[in-house]
Amino acid sequence: MQVSLNTLEWQVLRAVLRHKGPGGCPGSTLRIVPSRRTKNGEHLTGLAESGLLEAVGAASAPGPTVGGVADDSPEPFRTKWKLTEKGKHAAEHGEFDDGSGGLNLPTPAEFTAFRLGEPAKKKKG
Repeated sequence: MQVSLNTLEWQVLRAVLRHKGPGGCPGSTLRIVPSRRTKNGEHLTGLAESGLLEAVGAASAPGPTVGGVADDSPEPFRTKWKLTEKGKHAAEHGEFDDGSGGLNLPTPAEFTAFRLGEPAKKKKG
């Protein structure tokens, strides 16, 4: 079944697609909209669980940064990310196939036969 992405997810996938650096896109650059939803990086793990992103390594280790300020950012922001094949398709088109197969709907002929109470004619082939 085709699943449409919301704007935030699509923007994140586009940012990873446009990233030119080696080894993947740092998660810290993928907090495009500073909101409650993106505060802890769950939007990145959600995309990874959907099979659109995959972690490729650590961007930075937790600990002190320049100026002695502790880096206590959540794990998804300290990870490098890259797109999967499904993620590349989603970044280009704004939707992806979730692999569920969708609904098993009858053909129009089967539906009409059911409504009329007749046995459905099988297709030859």
